[in-house]
Amino acid sequence: MTLTEQWKKGELEWGKNYYCRNVKTNETNICFLYGSTWYSADSDGEGDIDWQGSLEVLAPVPSYEEYLRLGKKIKKRCVQIQKVTGLALKRKKEIKKLKELLGKCRTMLGQFEIKNPEPTTYDVVETILKIDNAIREK
Repeated sequence: MTLTEQWKKGELEWGKNYYCRNVKTNETNICFLYGSTWYSADSDGEGDIDWQGSLEVLAPVPSYEEYLRLGKKIKKRCVQIQKVTGLALKRKKEIKKLKELLGKCRTMLGQFEIKNPEPTTYDVVETILKIDNAIREK
């Protein structure tokens, strides 16, 4: 059940502010819901006529304590994201270095194959193909 449906049934907490949206104009505002009526900070008195029948209740406005708690939670998540992003960048740089090293190995194996064209170089050719595939991977 949506908050709008709960409001229409009179089930939302009275005296609390909610974020509301006019579904016709997509305008969003903070509303004080009181029973089946509502008041908006930017309207004079009871709900704007433009909004009648088109009000959608989106979410409760957090109290100051909730706001502070959410701010701390967001900050903590941002730090976690920065750590993960940093690790991903570090890993990407390490992979790039390994691919460069594989490229050098491939060159050396190619030179070995040219100097030693024996039947035993099948393993060398197979290794070169595996290196090429690893270098192409993203």
